[in-house]
Amino acid sequence: MSAYAVALLVAWGTDSGWQAVREVTVSLLRAMLAAGVAVLLALPVVNAVFGQGQLTFLGGVGAAVIGGLTALAGFLVVSYLLRAPELKEITGRG
Repeated sequence: MSAYAVALLVAWGTDSGWQAVREVTVSLLRAMLAAGVAVLLALPVVNAVFGQGQLTFLGGVGAAVIGGLTALAGFLVVSYLLRAPELKEITGRG
């Protein structure tokens, strides 16, 4: 999938010019950084709250909700700190 995506970017850049490819690449790198930080925040929180033992069904749902909310908060904070223009689209302040 990654090779296919890179091939599409190269084809797009060759066909339409490289400026748009640069913009998408910068946006992708910014999102990957924010997602990485989000994971690094969510995993210890979930482990601290639920431990590393076997979870019940409700415990798994709780872990997913807490992990998801923690990851979302981390992603949004990092995106805000990086001044991601995509954040305006999400918040509707565009």
